[in-house]
Amino acid sequence: MYRDKKFLEIDNLGENYSELSSGLGSMHIKHLVLAPLMVNSNCIGVVELGSFKKIKGYRIAFIEKLVEIISSTIYTDQANTRLKKLIEQSTMQAKALTENEEQMRQNMEELLAAQDESSSREDELIKLAEESATREEMLNQEIEILRNQLQQFNNQPLAG
Repeated sequence: MYRDKKFLEIDNLGENYSELSSGLGSMHIKHLVLAPLMVNSNCIGVVELGSFKKIKGYRIAFIEKLVEIISSTIYTDQANTRLKKLIEQSTMQAKALTENEEQMRQNMEELLAAQDESSSREDELIKLAEESATREEMLNQEIEILRNQLQQFNNQPLAG
């Protein structure tokens, strides 16, 4: 039945099949209808309906329509469940992307701050190097003056 995907009626069931009990008494089910729950040519389940009398005519058509509605409802519920999961996954991914983006932004800010600090230090080093070069030049000039003075002192005749 499930594999065949066909509506099946079974009449004259034996006394051992099933008994229905209620406050009014009990009786054995005599007839059975097995209706496949079909969605897009796929059987997703089977509805089993028991009866004390043979189910005929418009009642079978009603059961067929009812089974279509049940199948559609089940399929819609399954689709909604899948959609809900996809939305949840999408929301989680969007949140993760937002967090990653924020982390990347913070990292970029830290890198820019480090770059600015490095640039400031480089400017400071250049300034110090220029000052050092200026001082070296001044020292060289003073050394040259002292050499000239020493040479002049050494070249003076001795008084005596």
